[in-house]
Amino acid sequence: MGKTPLTQKWVMLLSAYLYLLSLYLLKKFMEPRKENKLKWFSAFHNFFLSFFSGVTGIMILYEIFRHRDRFSSNSEWLRNLFALPVGTPMKGRVYWWCYIYGVTKWIELIDTWIILVRKAKKGITFLHVFHHSGMLTLPFLWFEAKFGAIWMPCMLNSFVHVIMYYYYGLASLGKRSRIRRYITLIQLIQFSLGLLYFLWFIPAKLFFRVDCSGNTPFMIFCCFLDGFFFYLFYDFYITEYRSSVAAKQLSQSSRQGQGDSLSLLEAGSAELEEKEITQSFEETPTLDTTQL
Repeated sequence: MGKTPLTQKWVMLLSAYLYLLSLYLLKKFMEPRKENKLKWFSAFHNFFLSFFSGVTGIMILYEIFRHRDRFSSNSEWLRNLFALPVGTPMKGRVYWWCYIYGVTKWIELIDTWIILVRKAKKGITFLHVFHHSGMLTLPFLWFEAKFGAIWMPCMLNSFVHVIMYYYYGLASLGKRSRIRRYITLIQLIQFSLGLLYFLWFIPAKLFFRVDCSGNTPFMIFCCFLDGFFFYLFYDFYITEYRSSVAAKQLSQSSRQGQGDSLSLLEAGSAELEEKEITQSFEETPTLDTTQL
């Protein structure tokens, strides 16, 4: 993969700065204005990203297996996948699709703008902004650092986004789905696989002198970054899980309270009937137990 505008360092830094600036300006712009639901635009955006992420992931996987017969053995094929020899050019359709993956990170910035225009109650979190601004530059830094196994995070993240953006698309249309909790779990698995790779790569290159491309200091940085992402997503998962459990317990308590109210009404009715004051009971307003 040769030099392109998006792989220039100054472009990466400028793009992240412009993204953060756009958040500030759009938030200020929306302060005196009413929210806009953007229902159909949001649905189209999310379903498009779900579909295109699937195409990207499938094509990366297809190109990996399509070129397997170019190697003399499966071990050589696997070695080139996970430890690309130093000096081997990062070119071909696998890396082209990895570049396309990086381009889609620009499209995903629309996520944040939709949240600001809709004035969502939770707003935008640090995790959201940090993740989007980081992923805006990270795929192109992988190319700059000669990260030969770039296909792995690109493919894994693409398949995760198929599920994630499909869920967001349904949510945009007001439809509920039970897959929300599992999306974060899948993301945690993705980060765990990345950590395992970096924890193998760094000692292999530093101490065992394995011939594999990749800037070692940058790979160490990626290892810490991956771990930080894991921490942020794990904290988000625990927070959301606890809140969902609390909401479930509250709902059960509410239903139990409604049941107790119904039991009291039935007991009162029986007592009134025993005292033969049916007329007085009929004039009593009906109690809506759903309000209890």
